[in-house]
Amino acid sequence: MYVRELAHAAVALGDRELCGQLFEALHPLAGSCGVSGGLVAFAGSRAHPAGLLASALGRSEASRLLEQAAATYRHLGAERWLAEVTAIAERSPWAGSCPPPVSGWMRRTGPVWQISFAGRSATVPHSKGLGDLACLLATPGADVHVLDLVDSADRSAPSGEVIDRSAINAYRRRLADLQDDIEDARGANDPERRARSEAERQALVQELARATGAHGRPRQFANHPAERARKAVAGRIRDAFDKLDPLLPEFADHLRRSVITGAYCRYRPEARGAHITVETG
Repeated sequence: MYVRELAHAAVALGDRELCGQLFEALHPLAGSCGVSGGLVAFAGSRAHPAGLLASALGRSEASRLLEQAAATYRHLGAERWLAEVTAIAERSPWAGSCPPPVSGWMRRTGPVWQISFAGRSATVPHSKGLGDLACLLATPGADVHVLDLVDSADRSAPSGEVIDRSAINAYRRRLADLQDDIEDARGANDPERRARSEAERQALVQELARATGAHGRPRQFANHPAERARKAVAGRIRDAFDKLDPLLPEFADHLRRSVITGAYCRYRPEARGAHITVETG
């Protein structure tokens, strides 16, 4: 939170040297969010202040970082922060510009894949992880359940999550609303309203901590088929990344930023207009 506020102050004061120092510190962390211990306070996407700083410095990374932050806020339903980051993007000197489209293709021929990306081509032995990636790249933006990727027939039990993701998102939206209520009550010198909001927030935080694990993801029933499949798919996709690194480093880097794993997996291209053709014949 301190770095976020310092970034806003540096931009407001026009301190380009400090903006540059803060940008260099935040840019490597842009793919993460700031959260205090126990999920007591959410400090927003780190791509948000990084994009603000990039915009103030006139750097071309601004549009990508601001869109990254906006995507996070849309997912969480954080409308207030979404409006703020959208306003920054509209003021950015790079508003309306888009990065060049990313294109490539994957074609399987028997035991190998022919892959081309960013002007570089390679032949890569087939693996389950590459098969998983091909499935995701063939349906960009779509959620694919891990049981579909492992082709499991065991679907008799629930998803394996202790709490539904939509419920978690609702909790987080309510926490954001309560934080706004607490700030408003503090400004209005209304201790009773502030105490009510803080009590509700604490109860929600405790419930959310009980139902979620690392990185705020829903806790899983450890022996459920979906949980076993989730671990297997995540492991073999990571293995595929490692095998692509020495042959097609740009492709591996693009996939690490664009592929989301979990109970549901998804390929969400980081660049607008990204398109990768997949042929499995």
